[in-house]
Formats: sequence, C-alpha cells, structure tokens
Amino acid sequence: MKETTEDKLLANEQDIENLHETSSLKEGFDIPTVLLAGTGFMIDAYDIFVISILLPLIYQTYYPSETRPYISTFASDYPVVDGLLKVCTHVGNIIGQIGFGIAGDVFGRNKVYGIEMMIVLVSTIGCTLAASSVRTFSILPVLGFWRVLMGIGMGGDYPQSATITAERAGPKYRGMMVSAVFSMQGIGILLGSIVTITTMLFLRDDIIKDFYNLDYVWRIVLLFSIIPSAIVLYFRLTLKESKAYTRIKRADSNDTCHKIIDFREWISDKRNSIRLFSCAYCWFALDIAWYGLSLNQPLILSLIGFGGHDGYRSAFDKYYELALGGLIISLLGTVPGYWMTVALIEKMGRKYIQCLGFIVIGTCLTILALFWNIIKESAALFVLVFTISQFFFNFGPNVTTFVIPSELFPTRFRSRCHGISAASGKVGAIVGVALVNPYFEHYPSLVLALYALIMFSGFFVTLLLPETKGEFIDEYDQ
Repeated sequence: MKETTEDKLLANEQDIENLHETSSLKEGFDIPTVLLAGTGFMIDAYDIFVISILLPLIYQTYYPSETRPYISTFASDYPVVDGLLKVCTHVGNIIGQIGFGIAGDVFGRNKVYGIEMMIVLVSTIGCTLAASSVRTFSILPVLGFWRVLMGIGMGGDYPQSATITAERAGPKYRGMMVSAVFSMQGIGILLGSIVTITTMLFLRDDIIKDFYNLDYVWRIVLLFSIIPSAIVLYFRLTLKESKAYTRIKRADSNDTCHKIIDFREWISDKRNSIRLFSCAYCWFALDIAWYGLSLNQPLILSLIGFGGHDGYRSAFDKYYELALGGLIISLLGTVPGYWMTVALIEKMGRKYIQCLGFIVIGTCLTILALFWNIIKESAALFVLVFTISQFFFNFGPNVTTFVIPSELFPTRFRSRCHGISAASGKVGAIVGVALVNPYFEHYPSLVLALYALIMFSGFFVTLLLPETKGEFIDEYDQ
C-alpha cells in the first residue's frame, strides 16, 4: 500500500526533534539572512511607492496644463487612468505572489529565489526607457506594461523572502527577523523620497529654466534601484535550501496531483480554512487603507495646500515640496513604526500588535473623517494625525500581516498560503486606490470613514488568529 503524506510526516517525528535541536542552536539574530531577504523588500518598496512621487512629474512633462503654470491637471481629468497606473504593479503582484508561492512549495525555495529579482531588474530598465511613439500610443501604456511585469517579480518576493527567513530562524528571534525583513520596506520608502529630492536638487537650475527637464528626474530615480538589485541577485541564486523544506521534501510526494489533493484535504479542515481566511482578510483590509492613502499621498497633501496651490515660481518649487512632504511623513511615522515592531514583536506578540494597530488606525481615520473641514485648514494638524496613523500602520498590521502567515502554516504549504494572503492584500490595494482616485477629492470624509470601518473589521478578524510567538513553526507540520 502506498504510504500517505501524513504517514510519512508522522514517521519523521525524529526529524522534527532534530530540527528543534538545530533551531535551538540558532537563537541569534541572523543578519546575513535578513540582509539578503530585506534588501529585496527595500527595492520592492522603493519601486512601488516612489511612483506616487514620480507620476506627477511624468504628467507635468508629457501633459502640462495650457492655462495653469506648473500644474498638470491630468490626474484630476483622468482619475481612472491615474488609478490604473498606480495599481498596475499590484496586478502583477497578485500573479507573482500566487504563482511563486505555489512554485516555492513544489520546486523548493532556492529553485525560484532570485528569478523574481531578475524580473524586477529587467522591468526596471524597461520602465526607465519607456517613451511615447510618434502616433500610436503614449508613454503611459508602455510604462504600465513594464510595471505589471515588475509587479510579478516583486510579488514573488513576498512568499519566498518570508518563508526563507522564517525557516532559518529559531523561535526566540524569528518574529524579529521576519519583521526586520519586511521593515526594510520603510527604508525603501524613505530612500525613494531621498533619491528624488537629491536628484531634483542636482538638476535644480535646469528644472527652473525648463520644466521638461523633470523627464531626467523620474528616469534617474527609477534607474537607481538596479544597483542594489544587481548586488543581491548573485547571493539569492546561490542560496542553499532550508532544512525545514528539505525534511518535508523527503516525506512528501513529487507528484503534483498528489500535492493538490493534499492541499485540498488540508484546507477542508475548518480550523485551517479559518486561519487562512483570517490572514488573507486582515491583509486585504489593511492594504485598502495603506495603499489607498500611501499611493495617493501627493493628492492628499495637495488638498491641505501642501504642493497644490498656484503660487509657485517654478516647477521645481512645486514638486520639490511634494517630495519633501513624503520625506517628512516617512521620517516621523513610517520608518519608526516598522522598527518599533522589530523591537517589540517578541515581547508583545504578533496578535496584540496587530489588534492595537487596527484600533489606533481606525480611530485616527475616524477623527480625520469627522473633522476633515477643520483639519484640512491646518497642515500641521493634518500631518500630526496622519503621521500617528502611519506609525501604527507599521507598528501594527502592515508588518504583522506579513509575519503571521510565515509562521502559522505547514512547511509544505507555507509559501503558497503566504502568497494567497499577500495576494489578498494586493486586491485590497486595488480597491483602496480605486476608492481614492475617483472619490477622495470630492468626498474625503466618506472615504476616510469607510477606511475606518474596514480597519475596525480587521481588529475583529484578528481575534480569530492564534498567537505564534515563541512556537516552533514545524509544530504545524504534524
């Protein structure tokens, strides 16, 4: 009689004990693994979030207003097109997260790790060289195509970096390591603002003389990310397979159909399906507000008079102010929130931090919704409330929704379950951006109130999840 996967797993209980012993010897914070996986996340975040700063430059360069100097009305005239450009990367993310998630379980983490970085590298060059044709199409669909492809590579980074890090860490520092990998996203966001500001300062005189020189700015800023991409690619391609996956591979069948049946049997268990749903929904709810606000930060800042009035002496003044606004918010709220999670996740636990974050974000968005007409008149007051919300996005569910799926599922399904959860988040990102682009300018209080309700729903669904702090992740293999 053919031995089932479960029988083989039970027969390998000694392997689990040996793996526990190995893990207990690796209680330190594994800096090389964090740097290897985290650099990829820094690059991903740089490319995803910097587009919100660069699109206004592209619109100004290719679609300048004929009546208002240094103010392109393209985004407000064509909100659907603007929204599609902001979410096309997320469409690719969904494909990459699910596709690479499954591939990581079937073929092994080390077999696919690095391929996603190749895709990012090639598509980054494609984005940088995007241009309009003479008659048939403009720069925007070309840029959109390359950003979808870029999104596929970025999407593959989520399940692979999470599982690779989690499977190389002992229970004492696993949460810190995985959250440190994801927290490199904050460095990427910050770096995007810094590189944009530096490039604009370097080309300041040229931009003041002729705003069409903004075309140099966005291309240089996008091209910058190929430097760390090329450096990290070699190390990813030479990475050895984790002991956790190697053990499961010995016990599991190489037959793909058997793997599918095995996953169906596993997901049919109510406890497993609730856990996967909870991880996926919390990520979905989070990204509705996180990306809806982050990718539309220039629009939101302009509505409070920051980078949106008509009194600028040059295009440089306007777009420099917008980039500076993003930098201020990153420094005050975004980056500190990420690293606060790294510092406290092993003490407070994943579940508590996620619940706390959802509650505080929901409260901040409720305040903004109720008092928008008052708050929008004071840039300082808006930045205060908005910065608090940004801090608790990251000292909260933006990090923990990445950490929990890397720990909660069996090794043989860990990559695909993380990919499914992450892809759900990107569906939420598309929804969030779609809500902001057409409606936020005219109905800001309504959109903010809806975001607040979704954040509170994330709090209640988080209560369905177990706490994974201090556990051996291979306990879920039994």
